[in-house]
Amino acid sequence: MVADMKNVTAPPAKRALRALDRPATAAGEELPKRISKKVRIGIDALVSGDCKTIVEAAAKAGLARESLSRALSQPHVAPRHHGRPRRIRERRAAR
Repeated sequence: MVADMKNVTAPPAKRALRALDRPATAAGEELPKRISKKVRIGIDALVSGDCKTIVEAAAKAGLARESLSRALSQPHVAPRHHGRPRRIRERRAAR
């Protein structure tokens, strides 16, 4: 019986098949890096004013303070929170 199992191959992993659905990138072009849901929750809590400190925002998002601080210093995360407090203040003033 063991000899019969040598010719059996496993089907490809689901994540490998999902990669075929994504469009190909041009040479030298990278896919945008992912921002986790917890980090997005922490950033939104800071930007909206619900939390005044990174410690509070990290607790609300279920992260350690160090993890949220480290994520905020990443270059692909920075555009998500830069300039947003100003826009929120402008929206509040317009009301």
